[in-house]
Amino acid sequence: MEPRTADGCFLGDVGFWVERTPVHEAAQRGETRQLQQLIESGACVNQVTVDSITPLHAASLQGQAQCVQLLLAAGAQVDARNIDGSTPLCDACASGSVECVKLLLSYGAKVNPPLYTASPLHEACMSGSSECVRLLIDVGANLEAHDCHFGTPLHVACAREHLDCVKVLLNAGAFCSYLLCPAQVRSVYTRSAHGRCVGFSSSIPGQLRKKPKRFRKRKKDEFSPGDSLLSISYT
Repeated sequence: MEPRTADGCFLGDVGFWVERTPVHEAAQRGETRQLQQLIESGACVNQVTVDSITPLHAASLQGQAQCVQLLLAAGAQVDARNIDGSTPLCDACASGSVECVKLLLSYGAKVNPPLYTASPLHEACMSGSSECVRLLIDVGANLEAHDCHFGTPLHVACAREHLDCVKVLLNAGAFCSYLLCPAQVRSVYTRSAHGRCVGFSSSIPGQLRKKPKRFRKRKKDEFSPGDSLLSISYT
């Protein structure tokens, strides 16, 4: 089924789009019975809003696994893109819903969709779901996928201080010295409560737990172009 745009609506002196269909609403709220009835009555499961949100996006973002299952079985496009380029898998990872992630992957969702912004792995690291991170890595997620704002998934996990995700990424072989550009340094820094990552535990390889003297007690304005994950991680 091909996606089609929701019908526009003009009311009074102010024009606006009636963006969300009953299918969107039922999918987002987890109303499986209503969604099933809508599907059986012929409602389009690939209808998009003006910002290209499909019902599958809506269900995935809210972690509504049963609705995701119904939509996929009814022919929902598993790799549909919204206005930002995000796929339902990105949204499922953002919600931290392991069940939704498994469903989408079982229907062939791309684990590495071509994106300039956050990949599914980035989103899983942002949400702090180490289980989602493992699932994605197991099916071939790119550990060094690059987001134009945040850098790599490892940068994101450190900035959000999600230690479990950091461990999973490092154990899978994520490169810990990936350099950041100036804008990314600011972006990663401001998303970390204290401008640092997490205190690496003894389970992290020794060379990653060392605290080089030059990385200690660095203030926000001391970060510079070419800083690596290590310089942001250790204070």
